[in-house]
Amino acid sequence: MTVIHRLRLWLGCFSLLGLLITTTNVQAIPAFARQTDLPCTACHNGNFPALNSFGRQFKLSGYVLSAINKVTQTSSATSSSQLSLVGIPPMSAMVQVSSTHNSKSQPNQQNNDVQFPDQLSLFFGGSVTPDIGLFVQLTHSQGDAGFTMDNADVRMAQSTTLGEDHSLTYGVDLNNNPTVEDLWNSTPVWSFPWASSSVAPSATAAPFIESLGQNVAGLGTYGMLDNTYYADVALYRSAFVNGTVGSTNTIDNAAPYWRLAWQHNFDNSYLMIGTYGIYAKVYPQAQATSSGNGIGGPTSRYFDRAVDFQYEMPFAGPNNSLIVHGNYTDEARTDLDGSGNYSQGQDGRWKTGRIDTEFNIDSRWRPAIAWFNTTTGNDNLNNSGFIGEISVFPWENLDLSIQYRDYTKFDGTTTKASDNNSLYLLAWLVI
Repeated sequence: MTVIHRLRLWLGCFSLLGLLITTTNVQAIPAFARQTDLPCTACHNGNFPALNSFGRQFKLSGYVLSAINKVTQTSSATSSSQLSLVGIPPMSAMVQVSSTHNSKSQPNQQNNDVQFPDQLSLFFGGSVTPDIGLFVQLTHSQGDAGFTMDNADVRMAQSTTLGEDHSLTYGVDLNNNPTVEDLWNSTPVWSFPWASSSVAPSATAAPFIESLGQNVAGLGTYGMLDNTYYADVALYRSAFVNGTVGSTNTIDNAAPYWRLAWQHNFDNSYLMIGTYGIYAKVYPQAQATSSGNGIGGPTSRYFDRAVDFQYEMPFAGPNNSLIVHGNYTDEARTDLDGSGNYSQGQDGRWKTGRIDTEFNIDSRWRPAIAWFNTTTGNDNLNNSGFIGEISVFPWENLDLSIQYRDYTKFDGTTTKASDNNSLYLLAWLVI
């Protein structure tokens, strides 16, 4: 069966499934929607997972907004609240089913791979107390023995006024992936593409900050002043299993992370401009020390600095929107040489840029296109290319998408870069 015939078959199946779904009076919404008694599009731009202004405020305020009855208990002695639980368990589930066609068959791997499931996740999300909320994801992927910890974000937040004219929302955040706590979709964790193939070829080079997910624990504080100025600072430390002898990229002590952003609503558009970064001294491979206590070995230093933006505007009616995200990351890498001094070696400077544009049409369609580029200097792991995607939403909680990744340069070569192109078909359901 040719690629064109296979594509027609999948599109036909997706279209039939969409017709069956849209003619069935069924509503399925995840935990946050149940807690707030609001549809998914109340928080998301068009459809999940991109957040709109209301969704950003919900996250900023600690996931605690609720419109349903709670189980409460008040102290008779102090009249203070001792218990405040939402009336339903704050749980959701997600399943992804996919198929990947690679332009060229990969070594030791059958082409036209089918993942069932691609991912299966359980979510715990919502209000725990009036001031504390969480988003915790446990995920099972194809080939895993069981569920493992995925993204986690636990918040304690409050709001106050400063004088007569200023408002402040502030809080404390505990998470396991730098930028998972971010409010926008221009930073690594929540950026486009929203999902991608786990079996398609992927370029080697990526900023260090993108390698830390689920391997660290971070504690920080954040604040939003006048719904305009945002700041977030945190310290990240390798989780225990990733801080033992033999572990890779183990952070020595703690790595500081920072985030600054400015946002503004114009007459009919929205703009956010921001910067973030992390500095880390790490053991590329942790070794035993001569004393037998702790870990040691040669170290490397990573200094990631990034600028990003997000732009939104309506077009052709109030139910349609154009959204553009951009990100540029400059990473300085230094290694400990034999004399005990740090010097910039072959892998001294990596620069990564990407920009994506999506159109949300009537909460039903979302075509998107992205450009990406990474330069790595003497390492010669440069890569660049484009990603095109079309998503269809028969329900607000069901995404049927087709994605094509086109490399113009792959790990430093242009002659056979297209051999790494891939076509990814995905059905993504959250309930």
